[in-house]
Amino acid sequence: MVKQNELEKKVLFKGALPPADLLSYTRHATIGVTLFEKEGKSNYYSLANRFFDYIHAVVPQVCVNYPAYRQITDEFKVALLVDDLSPESIAAELNKLLNNAVLYNELKAGCYLAREVYNWQAEEKKLILFYKKVFE
Repeated sequence: MVKQNELEKKVLFKGALPPADLLSYTRHATIGVTLFEKEGKSNYYSLANRFFDYIHAVVPQVCVNYPAYRQITDEFKVALLVDDLSPESIAAELNKLLNNAVLYNELKAGCYLAREVYNWQAEEKKLILFYKKVFE
């Protein structure tokens, strides 16, 4: 489809990459995409690592409107949420980001705020407190 639509300069497929290399590519992305079928409860209630990778790279994203993503996006506007995975719905949200600089920059600003809260240093403190309670 990329070739058919002559998008080779805009859409790149890199295949599997080591995590250290992935961050470099993510930082240069215009938009992130976090989409999952609601096949099982795991996809519906969990958060993908890439969701946070985009936040830390300050890359606005389009993602599924599942509870955990909605909760963070309600707190920090970092993504546009899609209710269904139809190509039309996904394209509409992608085009909103591509064609609305104000909205795009609002999501970038949300990423800057969210990454101050959702990071390993903050989670480390919670984890240590949890283990202290378990082993005391």
